[in-house]
Amino acid sequence: MKTVTSPIFQYFCLGIGVLGLGSAAYFGLWKSDPNVHHGHRHEEGGESHSKRSHASGGGPSNESAAGHFRVPKVERYPEHEAIFASSLNGDEALGQHVLQLLEQDKEKALAILSTLTAELNYQVVGDTLLSFFEKNGGLEKGLEAFHILDPNADITAPLLKRFLTPVWKESPEVAMKFINDFPELNGIEVAAMSIGSEVGRSDDPTKDFQTVLQGDLPDEVRSSYLASLSGEWVKKDFDGAFEYFSKLENTPILADAIYEIIGTSSAIDPQSSMEWALSIKDEGLRESAIQDVEQIWAEQDEAGYQEWKLAQSQPAITENFQEE
Repeated sequence: MKTVTSPIFQYFCLGIGVLGLGSAAYFGLWKSDPNVHHGHRHEEGGESHSKRSHASGGGPSNESAAGHFRVPKVERYPEHEAIFASSLNGDEALGQHVLQLLEQDKEKALAILSTLTAELNYQVVGDTLLSFFEKNGGLEKGLEAFHILDPNADITAPLLKRFLTPVWKESPEVAMKFINDFPELNGIEVAAMSIGSEVGRSDDPTKDFQTVLQGDLPDEVRSSYLASLSGEWVKKDFDGAFEYFSKLENTPILADAIYEIIGTSSAIDPQSSMEWALSIKDEGLRESAIQDVEQIWAEQDEAGYQEWKLAQSQPAITENFQEE
C-alpha cells in the first residue's frame, strides 16, 4: 500500500523535530551547569576578583563542553534575577528596586545584596544604601550593615568610607573604635585613609596618631591612615609636621608613611625631605625615596641640589686624600 504524505505535513513534522532537539539541548546544558545564570559574573575558586589582594583565591576552573566555566555552587535568591532585570531599565529603576527591598525587610535585603554577583552599577546600590540609612537610624547605626554586606566587596569596598567618614566628623571616638574593632572588613583601609586625610587637615593632626602608630591594627590599615594623614599635614604645615616626625621613633610603619609623602614633601622642602629619606632603615625603601627626592630637587633647584650632592662627596674625597 502506497502512503502519500503532503508537503505541508512533512514540513510540520520537520519543525516539530527541530524544536524537540533544541529543547533537549537547552535543558541538558542548563542541568549540566546549574551555576550559569543570566546576568551573573563567573567566579573562580569561589572568590570575587574585586576582593582585596590578600584574599585567598581558589584553584583553576574546569571548562565544560559548552564553553562555560564550572564554579562552586553559590546560593542564589530569586531576587537576584529580579535586581538584575530592574537594572536593565536604568539606574533609577535599579535604585528603586533596592530601596523597595530594604523597606520591605532590611535584614533579608542586606543578605540578598551580600551575595549578589550580577553585572550592574554598584555605585547606585551604594547610593541607595547610604540614603536609606541616613533616613532610617543614621549612618552610625548603618555601620552594623557592613557585617552582613562584607562578602560583597563590590558594595563594601567603596562604600564603607562614605559611612565611616561622616561618623568620624560627628563622633571621632566611635569611628576609630569601629576601625580598631573590625580591621578585616572590606573597605576598612580606604575608610582609614579617608579619615586620616580629614585628621591631617584638622587643627589637631596628632590626634590619635600615637594610638594608631603603636596600636594593634593590621599594617595595611595603619599605613593607609598615617600616610594619608601625613600627606595632608605636610601640605598644610610642613615645618610642624617635620618637627613632629623628627621626634618620633623610626619604626617600619612610620617609614612607610614617610615614604608615601616624599613626593608631596619634596616639592615643598627637598632638603628636609632628603633628611627623611636618609632616615629610612629599609635599604630598598631608602634608596627609592632618595632617588625620588633627588629627581624633584634637581628639577626644582638644580644649584641647591648640586651643592648638597657635592657636600655628600666631601668626606669620601678627604678620606681618600688622607690615605694617599
